[in-house]
Amino acid sequence: TLVCIDKKLFKDTSKLEELSALINHAFLIKPADNFAEEVRYEISGAKDQFISAIENKQLGKTEELVSLYIKLAEGFLEHITKCGSGYSAEQARKERHSFFAGWEQVRWLSSDIRDLFEKAMQSHDREIIRNVAYLPIAIARRAIEKQDHYLFQEFIWFAEFLYLSAVKEEDDDLKKFLIDRSWRYLKEICDVYVEAKLRKSALDREQMESLKDFGVHFFVIFQNLLKKAFDNRDIESFGVFKNAVQKLFDHFKPSESVRNAQDIKWRLEKMQLTEEQKNDLSIQLSRQEAIEQIEQNINIRRSQMFFGLASWLLDQLLHNKTDEEIRQFYDSVQTTFPQKIEDFTDIFLKTHSFDVEDFWGWNWWEMRADGEVHTIQIIEKLERFYAIKSLTLLAGKTNEEIGKIELPHTRDLAYLAEGTRDLIKVLYDIKTNSDNWKFVLSENAISKVNVFKKLLDKAKEAQEQEEVKLKKKQAISQKRVREFKKEVLKTFYEGENMRDIFAKHFNAYEDKTKDETDKKERFGINIVDDKASFFDEWHVHYVGWGENYGRDLASGEKSYLLDDIAKDCEEITKKEFETTLAKIENPNDIVIFATNIAFWRFFEDSKSFKPKWHRDIKKLEIKGFGGWYEFNGQSIPVFETYHRKIDKQILILNKSKIGQLVQLSPLNEGEKVESVEDIFYMDIKAFSENEELMEGFIKKPPEWLKKIGNEEKQREHLRECVRIQIFERFEYNKPEDFEGYKLLLN
Repeated sequence: TLVCIDKKLFKDTSKLEELSALINHAFLIKPADNFAEEVRYEISGAKDQFISAIENKQLGKTEELVSLYIKLAEGFLEHITKCGSGYSAEQARKERHSFFAGWEQVRWLSSDIRDLFEKAMQSHDREIIRNVAYLPIAIARRAIEKQDHYLFQEFIWFAEFLYLSAVKEEDDDLKKFLIDRSWRYLKEICDVYVEAKLRKSALDREQMESLKDFGVHFFVIFQNLLKKAFDNRDIESFGVFKNAVQKLFDHFKPSESVRNAQDIKWRLEKMQLTEEQKNDLSIQLSRQEAIEQIEQNINIRRSQMFFGLASWLLDQLLHNKTDEEIRQFYDSVQTTFPQKIEDFTDIFLKTHSFDVEDFWGWNWWEMRADGEVHTIQIIEKLERFYAIKSLTLLAGKTNEEIGKIELPHTRDLAYLAEGTRDLIKVLYDIKTNSDNWKFVLSENAISKVNVFKKLLDKAKEAQEQEEVKLKKKQAISQKRVREFKKEVLKTFYEGENMRDIFAKHFNAYEDKTKDETDKKERFGINIVDDKASFFDEWHVHYVGWGENYGRDLASGEKSYLLDDIAKDCEEITKKEFETTLAKIENPNDIVIFATNIAFWRFFEDSKSFKPKWHRDIKKLEIKGFGGWYEFNGQSIPVFETYHRKIDKQILILNKSKIGQLVQLSPLNEGEKVESVEDIFYMDIKAFSENEELMEGFIKKPPEWLKKIGNEEKQREHLRECVRIQIFERFEYNKPEDFEGYKLLLN
């Protein structure tokens, strides 16, 4: 603790010494607890004893030391959970995969246990190996009990290490034992400490989610075991692992219970109940829906795991078509999938995403340190397997039976049906190069390509119809409306420059937007547009939608003002350019406007023109300023202006006789002040939310609406639309002695 006091306050040094003594007594200073040092000290001593016990085959001593390591792990769990629960699954995943994060103590513990296991394997003593092999699993079990995913994930992976050790083991009995332990430990821990709790315990939602995440991580470890079994061409272990993971959560089926969510909903809707009974059932329903959602999430994750594995195995088989060993693995995993194409498509749609790919780490399967370039393309592999398996499922059906199938549809499947990725390309290749696919498809399956594509098209149409219904029903987001208005203003002021020139260079701009006006004419946009552009979420991304409107307003305003200025300008020829400059009485009043390409066409070869980026020239902080034209020792400002239609126009103006630009109120009678944004009146209304607006268009339909069809079709179309009104009001007051000249270039 640091205490600072100004010495000038103490003329008497004895008082300063007295205060110093009081401060020393007020604070007790001692060494801080160092948990890391305590753990390192405990581990370093225990490891040496453990190695000695293993080498001397002291079973009792190894059991004691296993208990010591478990106590160390329990101490760490107490340390990180003393302020609440431990790491969530996502937090643990990030912590473990970060280069600069993670707990050093856990790495020490994990590293030591690995060394101890390798030493135990050298002993070839099954009981010692059993003790050491179960140690990391025991730590993982305690992490589940403490709801800490960090320690759980760090130690449960040792099951993979058991299998890899088994692969190297020459003793058949010990090898079988290690393989059996590699999966059985996982299943036993999951059955007892995750599934049983989900089935029996009264848990809150957070606890249920945490247990679900523990369960899903068991799938991750089993996936890694399956991959390692394939790498070692161990089809027997592959089958054992596959069967084990299929049996996880075999008894956790809340959706099939007598009192499931569907039953509770029926009771609430159909039975005569008191308010108290309704409240009780509503609470039961909420919990039951939550636990059934957990069940669904677990099943989805398991299905994703098998889908990714099968897709990768198919790719391996594709590159080794005659390899019967690979075919065995591929055929084995087929039994994990449903036989209905509707259910199989549902799994595919829940697997077909980069987030899922990242979760399972499939991209790492292609990383090989062989100096070669390898393409990953996991999503493409998923699509290829979906195509192959779907054709196989359709092979035994008649076209009539297939015609009755309704595939589950999503926007993702609609995109695929349009051919945006590889699915349609694969189907095309199967049809046109069928011999290349006979290693995995029968003739009958290949013949189903066209009908399968029809199923995809039908799903796409169903998705689009559903989206249209949703668009008609959904309200526009006021948040998006506010964002739209900000975008309009931002890009309008970025694009307009005439107002800036009038205000800063002509000193001829007046803002009267707060005053009432009798001027009727307004300038702006009155349009019917797609309603979905004002949804918070939609499959089409309307990024910066308001920016288009802002740019249109700016370019429209500039074009309008330029036309109004130019219409009274005297037309001149190119040869008359400098003689015209001389006509203006005061050279300081001369201003040049150049539209679009005229700015470069006219001035690019002129030695008299100095563009604004030249060094050592004065720059005007005015929008549109392009440079100076030197004439008779006078620097004349040149402004680059935009016109929608006229590309090659030069205006020479006398700014003292330019007149005035006045900004007026944008409001009409009856319109609300709340609709004013800066100088604009802005109003965005959805037809589906405004009956008066709808009826106004139906009673007096514009020509474009008449072309839609009858009244009902017009109404249906308008329900998908919004009306956007953005208006400003200004007047350009041109004086009678206005002086200006116009040069039109060829």
